[in-house]
Amino acid sequence: MESPLDNNRLKNTYRNYVVHELMTNQENSVKETGRRKASSIFLHALNLLFTDRQRELIFKLLNKKELTKTEREYYSRTVKPRLKALRNTDLMSLAATLTGI
Repeated sequence: MESPLDNNRLKNTYRNYVVHELMTNQENSVKETGRRKASSIFLHALNLLFTDRQRELIFKLLNKKELTKTEREYYSRTVKPRLKALRNTDLMSLAATLTGI
């Protein structure tokens, strides 16, 4: 007759739990590192293309915050045309060709 707490079964269950937790934690760690790296690359590129004030307006819009009249005018005259240019596929191809990507 098997005892209510079979030692082998308990060891196997514990080992499986620990291995599962370890694998899950490692997977999450790798994903988080990837996210941080992607975010870092994104912010670096944003810093190269836009001034501090322009980035502030971009994030303000992303967070659905209200812009003042002056901010809206500045955004529409300066930031929006740059963002539109970034969407241009010919410009993307040119950048890829010249940077060797």
